[in-house]
Amino acid sequence: MRSRLPPLLCLYYFAFFAAAGIYAPYLGLYTRGLGFTSLQIGILAALTPLSKILFPPVWGGIADHSGGRKGLILLATALSIAAFCVLFKAAAFAPVALALLCYAFFHAPILALSETLVLEESARGGFAYGRVRAWGSAGYLLSAALLGKVLDLTSMKAFVSAFVVVSLFQLITASALPSVVVPKAKRSARGMLQQLRRREVLLFLGVCTLMEVSHSGYNGFFAVHLSESGYSNTLLGALLALPVLCEIVAMMFADRWLTRRGPQVLMGAAFASAGVRWLILASTSALLPVVASQGLHALTYGVFHVTAVHQARRLFPAHLQASAQSLYIGLTYGLGGAVGLVAAGKLYDQVGARWLFLLSALVAFAALPLALRMGEPPPEPVLEVRN
Repeated sequence: MRSRLPPLLCLYYFAFFAAAGIYAPYLGLYTRGLGFTSLQIGILAALTPLSKILFPPVWGGIADHSGGRKGLILLATALSIAAFCVLFKAAAFAPVALALLCYAFFHAPILALSETLVLEESARGGFAYGRVRAWGSAGYLLSAALLGKVLDLTSMKAFVSAFVVVSLFQLITASALPSVVVPKAKRSARGMLQQLRRREVLLFLGVCTLMEVSHSGYNGFFAVHLSESGYSNTLLGALLALPVLCEIVAMMFADRWLTRRGPQVLMGAAFASAGVRWLILASTSALLPVVASQGLHALTYGVFHVTAVHQARRLFPAHLQASAQSLYIGLTYGLGGAVGLVAAGKLYDQVGARWLFLLSALVAFAALPLALRMGEPPPEPVLEVRN
């Protein structure tokens, strides 16, 4: 079983992010096809970052209190699929919103629990987390590209069917995940409050949140900016695929770099690269500089994320690992994403793309000294596998 474990984990991550590659890029198009207004579409889109703020800490506490990983992943995945299936019938805004809210609630903990489980297995088995995670990026890229072709040949109604089919494949692969014995946290909420009083924990979480804030202008308006600059949809598609390819390559080697250089150096490189990346976009929309800026995604996301999940694992004790990953995801991609996107939306209309990306660069450079102050955490805890 141990020799087959990394390929099984790779397949699971491939399936998980393949589903995300359908949901994230095409939900807006699907709901627009239902006749929803821009405000209604915005409200539905906001459920994703909001769910990452509100729900993962709840599920993370449950996971640490029960000591479970695989069982909760299977339960949450099955319930999220059931909630999404409501969209086969729902067409009005209220039932669609309710279905997506239920989906968000059940889906919110899956990534944090999965990251926790894979990190625990990588610590035991001696394989690199980044090499497993890279398969998730490959799944996202492939499904996003293929669904576009499917929708061109059929209609937007295929969105729901495609998502459910891929999610069922994710559920099947989840059944092959290992069961891990972990210490049970009797009072996980109190334990997390104690951890949040530690300077190094607050520094780490603050730095990660600022990274996502700096990315928000790009996440929300990169495609809009280039489209308004005269780029074709075909060229935009290639430019959006390039960073995913770069992050795959970076994740394959990020664990090795982390061992050799440490979190301070890698985090510093990630933030410095982010600042340079946004400065490029602030100064020009010419093709070659834009391509170069997209290549820096290897550091600003690929290296950053691998370093961050390892740092979260090392900073928290063994009985709070699920809560640690939930907190990292909730604050970084939930709070940081929500605050950053709201601010970026206002700034883009008021000051334009150039100043938006310039301010994004300032956020990254301002966080750089904080990233360089992160100390070396304790060694990663090693847990046993239940037979």
